[in-house]
Amino acid sequence: MWALVCVGFPFRLYIFSEPPMVLRWHFIRYNAIRVDFPIAVDGTRLLFGCTVIFIACNIVQFSRVYISEDPFLERFIRILGLFVIAMKRMVFVPRMLFVLWG
Repeated sequence: MWALVCVGFPFRLYIFSEPPMVLRWHFIRYNAIRVDFPIAVDGTRLLFGCTVIFIACNIVQFSRVYISEDPFLERFIRILGLFVIAMKRMVFVPRMLFVLWG
């Protein structure tokens, strides 16, 4: 049911899509130096972001059953989490330059 909500809601936004809304997160502010992290949000990006989360959750569930005896299961899940963060960054960053920079 959760997967249906996660994939269905952004699909509704995709139908009524508009140009992406760009949010700026002020990462570091020190004197005159300011580092911003822009995030573009629209229906298509939300759909892809939820798809990444859905696939990652299924991989974690499968790995907990399939390799439950492996001593490095937690390391695998942490590496998968870093991969998911990288994929979500690629989805939500508005310019390719920022993807290559980070």
